[in-house]
Amino acid sequence: MTQRTTVTELVELDDETRERLEALVPKIEELADVYCDAGHPMPGSALESDFKVLTTQTTVATIPVIGLNALDHLQMAARGVLRARQISAFSTFTLVRSAITAAGLGGWILAAETEKERQSRTLCVAYHEAKNNRTAARELVNNHAERDATPENQHYNARRDSALSTIEQLNAQLDAIVADAVRIGVGDSPTAETIKKHIKEKPTDTEIIGAAAALVAPHAYYADFGAKSEIVLRWRTMSAHAHGLSWAARMSVVEATTDEGRQLSIWNPQGEDLLQGIQVAWDLMYGMTDRYIELMGRRSASPDAVS
Repeated sequence: MTQRTTVTELVELDDETRERLEALVPKIEELADVYCDAGHPMPGSALESDFKVLTTQTTVATIPVIGLNALDHLQMAARGVLRARQISAFSTFTLVRSAITAAGLGGWILAAETEKERQSRTLCVAYHEAKNNRTAARELVNNHAERDATPENQHYNARRDSALSTIEQLNAQLDAIVADAVRIGVGDSPTAETIKKHIKEKPTDTEIIGAAAALVAPHAYYADFGAKSEIVLRWRTMSAHAHGLSWAARMSVVEATTDEGRQLSIWNPQGEDLLQGIQVAWDLMYGMTDRYIELMGRRSASPDAVS
């Protein structure tokens, strides 16, 4: 990239980053259409089997939401930088980190080696989403006691009663998810240790993202240490930028000269760092989508596969 020293020159978006982001935006829109138009899995496909055993949440319903989540964060990062014509010190990297996290989650589900494992990972995600929702409702109820039934407390008590009702509904939903897990053979009872391990306990983000790397196609970018290590490293770097950790901040601080000739230190996040994060998010997203199309039974047969 071109070496620049003044504040005006430093914060200006470089040509390589701008061109790559401009090329990325329509690709994001194309991939989003895959999920918006996914529809029902083909008869006899791997994902069609979910509907025979899962009553609470299927992989077919889970993956499009995760995919669109990742793509939405990516397109906001790209469009935001292009509009501002510069990279922000924190928020841009937050968006890319979130895209990697989402694409990693979808990839983790679809990288499962068996049907039961894929279905149990889908149920694990559903369980923790419902549990998160219940925690929010419980905190409201536990931290705020019911008030006297007076007109001025009517709105307060109504909100608290609504939270109690939500807790009851989510308890039933969590029980149903566990029942699905028992049905597919994750455990022989709701209290089985395997239910706790595979449904009620969720791997860390780095474990999930590392497992999703199995779906990433070979690329020169991953030649040194392999896709798993490089992808987790890039996720950590994006997270550090997003949270403003000191070691990442030091990577983005440079000495510069104002147009008036005054010396100062400024934030100068690099397009190269951003593009590396986007590369990882896109590779995870592409691998996840490729497997999704395959499991949906929508991949066109190659000439060699036709008898």
